[in-house]
Amino acid sequence: MFSQIETVGAQSFSDDDLAIAGQITLDQLQQIADDDYKSVLNLHWQHKKSLLVNEKEKTEFLGLRYVNFPIKAKHINHQAMLWILKTITELPKQTLISSKTKLITQIST
Repeated sequence: MFSQIETVGAQSFSDDDLAIAGQITLDQLQQIADDDYKSVLNLHWQHKKSLLVNEKEKTEFLGLRYVNFPIKAKHINHQAMLWILKTITELPKQTLISSKTKLITQIST
């Protein structure tokens, strides 16, 4: 399971359908695919260091569905929450959500 992968600067946890982690590396992306995950939802706000180069293409090359919804914790509102929750329910499971801990805390409160 992905929960065995160490993430830098964020806690990760998983259950049967969902795992949450910080920014993933290329090696971790391969492990996610090897661990039978079906999709990745990336919530990182895009800046120079937030994404792998060509992350969407690399993720889809490994057979995973990829969705990017770049958002900052301070911009979380009702509409954004509904979109995130709807996307999570529609993505093939197992799903990995890649996000900063601060954002996940904001979403879960």
